[in-house]
Amino acid sequence: MASGQKSQVIGNFFDSRWNAYRDFLNLDLLNHKTLFQQLATHIQAHLPKDYSFLDLACGDCEPAGKLLKIHPAKSYVGVDIAAEVLKLSFTNLKHFLGKKNLIPLDFTLYLEEPGESFDLILLSYSLHHLKTEDKRRCIENARKKLNPGGFLAIIDGMRLDGQSREDWLNLCYNYMENKSEGKCPESCKIVKAHMIEADIPEEGREYLRMAKEAGYSKAELSLEEASGLGILFAHA
Repeated sequence: MASGQKSQVIGNFFDSRWNAYRDFLNLDLLNHKTLFQQLATHIQAHLPKDYSFLDLACGDCEPAGKLLKIHPAKSYVGVDIAAEVLKLSFTNLKHFLGKKNLIPLDFTLYLEEPGESFDLILLSYSLHHLKTEDKRRCIENARKKLNPGGFLAIIDGMRLDGQSREDWLNLCYNYMENKSEGKCPESCKIVKAHMIEADIPEEGREYLRMAKEAGYSKAELSLEEASGLGILFAHA
């Protein structure tokens, strides 16, 4: 399947199964709270108060909306191929008074287009759908859209050194299922099937290598061994 076709399939999945993903958000099964708190701390340490924010694969913008309450930006651009889900963003961003733009588009295509640059580019829980070369291209293209002093943040599933995809899937899914405490069995079933079909995460060290090769000045990685998730900060 071509990358564009796969992106549309994934967009259709989230449009039709967003309630299942919403259960995962509400129960914090993907550790949004911890990982976005790390992002908030990094914003406070490295960005000015009038920063510009590009949110790739933003979904319904709820995590970004909460972040913007803590660290308001001067502008926000949200990009997601799941157009129906993106419509939910207006409620989650109603408090945000800065300039905002919501774009229903494959984020890989957005990164290919010339246009404005940003202080913060966030790519959360989506890069793992892409092939290795497409991941590398996204990281390279994001570097071109960063302002001096800005950074790219990747929050995603990441394999440990030497960990196989199958072992990562088992680790990540079992962690989520145990944390759910049986509160959303049908949603867990739906998400597990999606993970098996679509998730192809890289090792965390591979993202560090990609960032170095793309010309970022420095990159920092934090991996959660128990959950199979991690966060990478790559500075322009």
